Amino acid sequence: MLKTPTLVITLLAFHVCTYAQTIKAGKDVAKTNQLANAAPNKTSSITFHLETVAGIGPSGFSNSVIANTDMLKNSKDPFYREEYKAYPQMKNKPALDSLVEYLYIVNDPQFFFQNYVAGIYSKEFMIKKMGHLKYELADTIKLSRKPLLCYIAVIAGFNSNKQPVYMVDANNNGDFSDDKTSPVLSRIMDEELMVNSSQTADITYMYKGQVKGGTKRSLPRRLFTIKSSRSASLSLSLII
Repeated sequence: MLKTPTLVITLLAFHVCTYAQTIKAGKDVAKTNQLANAAPNKTSSITFHLETVAGIGPSGFSNSVIANTDMLKNSKDPFYREEYKAYPQMKNKPALDSLVEYLYIVNDPQFFFQNYVAGIYSKEFMIKKMGHLKYELADTIKLSRKPLLCYIAVIAGFNSNKQPVYMVDANNNGDFSDDKTSPVLSRIMDEELMVNSSQTADITYMYKGQVKGGTKRSLPRRLFTIKSSRSASLSLSLII
């Protein structure tokens, strides 16, 4: 006689629990439908208008002291004489006293690799040079086999007024006849003066497998002047 009430109470409790879960599930579905049909929150946006200006930033500049081309050409070390083989032979150099010529290589691995592909550099030279640059040979797959303008040609000397001047091959066409001279400065701390005294050169580079074009700003700075009884010569560093 006692088993029957217990069974009824158990069934009744199960029914109430099930009913409560059904109601809760129904509420959750209704709430989800309300959220789905609700209008999205309005968002606001801010538009920034940017202007490109000539300057040094954002990463500052690099200052490089490099050998002039004659030092490589006339070196007693055959390794440096071979490096000189790929340097462009510039045309129409201006009549400057104590003229010195520099070639600043913007992308060293690309420069040496493309000239190896062109047959100018030997395989042994290219492997050794890449070792000096700590560049993995396997990564040459990322470089262009077609020549890129990855260097800047610069010459400097004294004009007729005995003032030190320099010239950059601005369009990178191997010809100085269409370029201009600018004064070589000694101490440069002011950014505006650096920009106004610098010159730009056209370059090309690889980006995501495609050749892109751009410009590189450069400014030779006089380190010191070597004077002799007959002439004077400039020693420069190149600010890029």
